[in-house]
Amino acid sequence: MNKSISNINFSSGLLFRSIALFIWVLSGHCAIGADIYPARPIRIMIGFAPGGSADTVARAMAPKMSELLKQSVVIENH
Repeated sequence: MNKSISNINFSSGLLFRSIALFIWVLSGHCAIGADIYPARPIRIMIGFAPGGSADTVARAMAPKMSELLKQSVVIENH
């Protein structure tokens, strides 16, 4: 009876280690292709004409965002 109990513990431990190894391998491959955010300038697209209230608010926020994120912020009107 002890043999069957030890076999169950061994196989569950092996299963746990296999799952842990699988997760570790997957997490390493995902991090290799990741870029540091943001890798390019941040573009804020405004769907209204320049000089409007949305444009004014976005242009007021852009310098502070640029300072906090340490990345250039570009306002584009479309």
